[in-house]
Amino acid sequence: MSLELLKKQLADKNLGRLYYIHGDEAYLKHFYLSEMKKLLFDKESVGFDFIQLDASSSAEEFLSHLDTFPALAKKKMILITDITEKSDIPQLIVKSPELLCDDTVIVFFEQTATFSKKTKEGKAFGDFLTKKAVDVKINRLDASTLIKWIKKQCKLRGSEICDETAQYLLSVTGTEMFALLHECEKLSSLCQGKITTEAIDSISVKNIDINIFDITDAILNRDMQKAYKLSDAFLKGDYGDFITLSGVLFNFVGSLYKIKVLSDAGKKPYEIASELKMNEYVVKKNSRALDSIPLSRLDTFVDKCTAADLALKSTSIDPRIILTTLIEELAL
Repeated sequence: MSLELLKKQLADKNLGRLYYIHGDEAYLKHFYLSEMKKLLFDKESVGFDFIQLDASSSAEEFLSHLDTFPALAKKKMILITDITEKSDIPQLIVKSPELLCDDTVIVFFEQTATFSKKTKEGKAFGDFLTKKAVDVKINRLDASTLIKWIKKQCKLRGSEICDETAQYLLSVTGTEMFALLHECEKLSSLCQGKITTEAIDSISVKNIDINIFDITDAILNRDMQKAYKLSDAFLKGDYGDFITLSGVLFNFVGSLYKIKVLSDAGKKPYEIASELKMNEYVVKKNSRALDSIPLSRLDTFVDKCTAADLALKSTSIDPRIILTTLIEELAL
């Protein structure tokens, strides 16, 4: 069972009962989750029949949602993010597989953390998923596939990029598709025609001279005046633009989310730093700030960053107002 099966089920408009979506390509994982939600819900029903839980959610909370009938849609979806082998919900399902039912689609979705199969509980849950779930593992695409995708994304935005230049973009930005999509949007807006390696050198994220730590540190410390000042300085710089700064804030929230998940799973700061390839001091500092913040609130932060990014790209609202509001909402 695989991604191909999920694609077929989406085409047939017939989703199963249980899914396990994991792998290291975040863009495609979210894309297929979005396609599943589109199939099940419209704008009205998604607010009633889409339930999101996480590793900290209890078995009782899960059961309370499972016991209700779909309100407006034919099926409801229960999305459970970043479970661990110690979480209540997977242990409950392993012991009571009869809980799986036709009116509910249960999705275990790995955003950052993975459960260990080395423990007794983890092995039991892994074996259960192998037997009962549609196992959708989505890893990074190979370079040739990504080059075709980059060319398509640029074409959709009114620009053109050749194979060699797309390969160069990969060497500068990496193979993560969210980052690549962001670069395609910026480059298409800048070039409005043929994208060149010179354009990539001028605006790609890895070449922007910005002290991200200072901005995010100011937000963590609730020093709004400093955060506004640093953000304004960035926007006035040679590379400054609102969409890039929005991306910086999104990455910041993503890092907080990963630290929180791993910390809640019992990982030590040095282990988190090693796993996420971050500075241990930064991990310790952020962990202290996150002690009193529930994972559900960080989910809200992700939603706010996504909404701000969409507003920057699709509305006539003053972008400075959008980002000022976002910074205020992210103050912990």
